[in-house]
Amino acid sequence: MKKRSLLICLLPVLVLLASLPAQATYLDLSSWTDYAYDFSGGQPAGNWVLAADNYSVTQTINADPSTYLNGLSQSSYSMQGSFEVLTSSDNDFIGFIFGRQDASHFYLFDWKQGYQNEPGYGIGQEGFSVKKISAPSAGSLGLTDFWSSSGTAYSTILDSYFANDAGWADQTVYDFSLSFQSG
Repeated sequence: MKKRSLLICLLPVLVLLASLPAQATYLDLSSWTDYAYDFSGGQPAGNWVLAADNYSVTQTINADPSTYLNGLSQSSYSMQGSFEVLTSSDNDFIGFIFGRQDASHFYLFDWKQGYQNEPGYGIGQEGFSVKKISAPSAGSLGLTDFWSSSGTAYSTILDSYFANDAGWADQTVYDFSLSFQSG
């Protein structure tokens, strides 16, 4: 019951995805939909713009965490893609969700460009982490659950790499591969 999905937190980002069968094919994103978390005192919902060829999507504003979902129930899958931050005016998080059961149970890969201690959110370390998000409901989650690099009651850090040179760079394309197996 896991859904393949993508999360881009807070920044304008271009995303391109492909599946990984024996011969890779681009994923048609035209049936995917967005899901935005709405946090009191936060920022607006993400604005996802699908490219004319349906193979890439751009999140265009500095927003609260939002997701671009395929809506399929999948217990295991592999995919590869790339993302790029299209601005040099911020250092927030980018990343993606995988193993999504619902809006309050999923895994999150997040990557922060630079260290930031944001009152009310916590400390965001420069570098990346894999978090397990598990909350009673989406409404139980707060910005701290997405932001904090040390974990919260609903966010458990499973792995991380934080260092002064571990942040993403502006205007740089990053490729990734993900293989997810339930259990």
